[in-house]
Amino acid sequence: MSFRVGILGYPKTGKTLLFNLLTGQTAEAGKFSTERRHHLASVAIPDPHLERVAGIAGSKKAVPLAVEVVDLAGSRGGEAMRKALELAELRGSDALLHVVRAFEDAEIPHVEDSLDAARDIRNVEAELLLGDLSTVESSLKRLNALLKKAKSPEQEKERRVLEKCHQALEAETPLRAAALDRSEEDVLRGYAFLSQKPVLHLVNVDESEAPRAEEAMNELQGKLGAALGANAALAWASCQIEFEMSQLGEEEARPFAEELKIREPCRPRVTGALAALLRLLVFYTANEKEARAWWLPRGATAIEAAAKVHSDFAKGFIRAETVSCASLFETASFAEARTRGLLHAEGRDYVVQDGDVIQFRFHVS
Repeated sequence: MSFRVGILGYPKTGKTLLFNLLTGQTAEAGKFSTERRHHLASVAIPDPHLERVAGIAGSKKAVPLAVEVVDLAGSRGGEAMRKALELAELRGSDALLHVVRAFEDAEIPHVEDSLDAARDIRNVEAELLLGDLSTVESSLKRLNALLKKAKSPEQEKERRVLEKCHQALEAETPLRAAALDRSEEDVLRGYAFLSQKPVLHLVNVDESEAPRAEEAMNELQGKLGAALGANAALAWASCQIEFEMSQLGEEEARPFAEELKIREPCRPRVTGALAALLRLLVFYTANEKEARAWWLPRGATAIEAAAKVHSDFAKGFIRAETVSCASLFETASFAEARTRGLLHAEGRDYVVQDGDVIQFRFHVS
C-alpha cells in the first residue's frame, strides 16, 4: 500500500539529491547536471511494529508501507512551470513536495538571482492557483454549454462546486483551504487539482545553517503567515551533507548528525511529515501468509478499511475484530488479547484508530 508524492521546484534546488536521499537511488544530481528527465521510485518504510505483528501472527512475510516518489525536472516560473504542472506524474500525486533553495553557491545562480525562501514559496503557491483557475474556467465553460442543451442534476452540482472553487481561487485561496465538504471533494476527484493537494515546502539549507534550521523555519513561518494556508507545512533538510552522511555507517554518521542537530534521517523525517499532512493513519492485517501495513485517512471507518484491503471484505462485511498494537504486544497473542477483553468485535461504522490490528470477518456467497 503506497501513496505518491511529486517533487517540484525551480532548477538547482537539490530536488534530485532529495529524491536520492528518500529512495536510495543514484539519479544524476551534480550541480552542473543537465539531465531533464523525470525519476520515479518506490521506497519501503521500515516499521518495527509490523515486524512484531508478523512475529505474533506467525506470518511468512511482512509487507511494509511504501511511498512512490516522482522527481520532476526543475522548471522556471511562469508559463514553463505551468506547463510542467500539467504533467500526469504530478497530477496523479497524493501530495506535493516543493524543494526551496536556501543555500549559497556562487557557481550556480538562483533563477531569481537571490535567495528568498518566502518569495519562492509564494511564487509556487501562485502557480498552483493559476493552473487550477485555468482548469476551472475551461470546465465551467464546457458545463455551461452542456447545460444549455439539456438539464442534468449531476452536472448542475458539478457546476455549483466549480463555481465555489472559482470564487476561492480568485480570492487567492488554494482549494485545500476552500472548506469543501466530502460530497464536493468527491465531485472534484477527477480533476486532480494541484492546489487541493497537501504540500510540504522543504527548505534545503546549507550545512552551516543546519544547527539553527528549526529556528529558521519558525521565522519563515512568521514571514509567510496566512500565505502558507491549510494543509501546507514547512520542513527542512541539508541535502548535500545528509546525502554524504547516508553513505556512511550508522556509527560513523552519528557524530555528524549530533553536531548538525539532525535528530532522525531524512527519509522518516520527510515521509512522516507528508503522512501527517495527508492525515493518514496506519493499520495492520495479519495471518499465517502475510502481515501487511496499510495507509488510511484519519476518521475512516471499518468498512472503508475493509474496502482498502479487498473489495470482497467490504461487500460481505460481517465485523472487524480489532486490537491495538500496544495490547497485542502486551499479550503476545490474539487469543490472549481476546481472553483479556482487549480484542473487540466492531461494526462497519467503527472509526479505525492508528495502530489497530484488524481481522476482517466476511461472507460472500
